Amino acid sequence: MTCLSVQEFHYISPNKDLPIQRNYHYIDARYFDELEHFILENQNLTSDMPFFKLTTRRGVGKVVQAQNFVGTIQLSPNFQIEILPKIHGTSGIEETKKCLIRMLNSMADIPHQIFNQANNSAEEMPLLEIYIMSYLQVVSPIIKRGLIRTYLQSVENQKFFKGKLLVTEQIRYNHSRKERFFVETEEYSGNISENKLLKSSLNYLLSLTTSRKNKIKIKQFLAVFDKIQESQNYKADFQAICYNRQNSHYKKALGMARVFLEEKGFASFNGETGVKAVLFPMEKLFESFVSKELEKLIIRDHLAIKSQESKYRLFDDPDHFKLRPDIVVYDNQKQPVAVLDAKWKKLLNNPRKNYGISQADMYQMFAYAHQYQVQTVIVLYPLTEEMMAYRETGLQFGSHVKGDAFTFTLYIQFVDVNDPTNLLIETRNTILNKKYLFENDSL
Repeated sequence: MTCLSVQEFHYISPNKDLPIQRNYHYIDARYFDELEHFILENQNLTSDMPFFKLTTRRGVGKVVQAQNFVGTIQLSPNFQIEILPKIHGTSGIEETKKCLIRMLNSMADIPHQIFNQANNSAEEMPLLEIYIMSYLQVVSPIIKRGLIRTYLQSVENQKFFKGKLLVTEQIRYNHSRKERFFVETEEYSGNISENKLLKSSLNYLLSLTTSRKNKIKIKQFLAVFDKIQESQNYKADFQAICYNRQNSHYKKALGMARVFLEEKGFASFNGETGVKAVLFPMEKLFESFVSKELEKLIIRDHLAIKSQESKYRLFDDPDHFKLRPDIVVYDNQKQPVAVLDAKWKKLLNNPRKNYGISQADMYQMFAYAHQYQVQTVIVLYPLTEEMMAYRETGLQFGSHVKGDAFTFTLYIQFVDVNDPTNLLIETRNTILNKKYLFENDSL
């Protein structure tokens, strides 16, 4: 199978005489037609989140421009387009994929070593297949250990007597039907939410994968689930699960299954021509990644974070316009210490243009600071070559609300996704310094 790797915001064209530029990629006209038809077919569904942009370029002609979504588009059984993010410091496709897999890891909270094992041939393997292989490695120990089972109660009006006779119901429903028995039975069964969800996820991934190895492995696993029903209501089944000693080893696998089954953080589409796409929005992916990594970093400082909290609204009367910051940091007294937002956007080293920072984003952060009454607000952007000079110092803006004693400082900081050892160290230090200032001020 042929796989074309492109980066977000790159152009795809059927023009054989493309200009020699890194951001232009050629594909055969028949594949381009499939891609164009797929985009037009789904444009009403994706109007709020444009995955691709159909346009024309002077001297090139008709092109498709990838947007800030990453993932795979299967155009035919033998051709796939893979969209990767632009990550500072990566020297090629393999390194970029490894960084992206580390970010995908954050959505399901899967150990890094699981992805590292699947990453050995990252350059040759499409992104989706790496993720599916990683999932199968998480499910494998569950299969080897054996599916968990439990006693399930059922009440039936049946033709044979088995279990406990329910006398009241027997009189009510079978007083003239002597051949029937209204009974309650208990069966030691594996037909429980955990197993139903795993079977559903395996069947779903079987429909997505084009890897022969992954298909064989999934079919082997599904043979174990032969007598297990598929989940009919993903949300209800996930809510019904209560983790304990018996099923704790399912937690990581179900975390990954949830990403697929509830389309948590990604979108999948099936076109009429057989085109399939699985696409992750980089904005959500970056936000999830930052949240998980920061949580691991500050837990030892007796701080906790809440993601996507909707505690406040912009207006009290009427009660409208929810505020939903990406991250709120709380101290051990459950008081807010800092509010953070993660923005997957490339900034400019140009003070006259406000570094490319959106004014609407700054209004948003001002509202967070005022409602949470915190003195530290941080906006995190991915590190780029252009902003390397600000890697450690970041940018800083102070604000004092007139007629009010309330002040806060807004920090613009940068996350080097390609440097796990120094990831978010500056952000942690900023949060801690402000926390200690709070404590000193209260003395």
